Amino acid sequence: GHSDNLIRSVGRNEGNVIYRTMVNGGKSSSVSVYASAPVILGKWGNLNLNVWYSHSKNEYEDDCKYSNSLSWGVSGMFRFPMGINMRVNYSQSLPDKSLYTEMIIKPNLGISFNKRFLKNRLNASLSFNDIFNQTKGFDMKYRYDTFYQYSKLKYRDFGVVLNLNYRLNWGQKSNVQKGTRGNME
Repeated sequence: GHSDNLIRSVGRNEGNVIYRTMVNGGKSSSVSVYASAPVILGKWGNLNLNVWYSHSKNEYEDDCKYSNSLSWGVSGMFRFPMGINMRVNYSQSLPDKSLYTEMIIKPNLGISFNKRFLKNRLNASLSFNDIFNQTKGFDMKYRYDTFYQYSKLKYRDFGVVLNLNYRLNWGQKSNVQKGTRGNME
């Protein structure tokens, strides 16, 4: 991809006050590659391994920086006895550095279990997000000629969700045809 008008925050010092303004200009271009490898585990389920790589060039006035980003993950579905299914999602990224910023995204692991009851009309699922409470937000660093800024967005991504779905089957009619036998003469 390619984009013009990269926005840069410019700061200037006047005494003990730092003034920041946004300035348009610059260019950004990137090339990305995504690869996925499905793995079938027979009757036990499947896995999907994936990786994403991007190479970027960011320019602003006389500044130029080449950067790389790499993310990977695995997702899968596993079948257990008694009709219990488990889904797993894991993702992780290396720090993403651009011309003036660096973003650090924490790894994330989520697992969910589901089972069907009552002739498959009731579906019960239990989901856990960010199991090891690793995400906790992300960190962002800004580097400029006149100042450095470090921001940390904190949040708790851990969660547990119990979900029950019941299918009522309203509106389904059975089509029964009654036939008559007549005397054939």
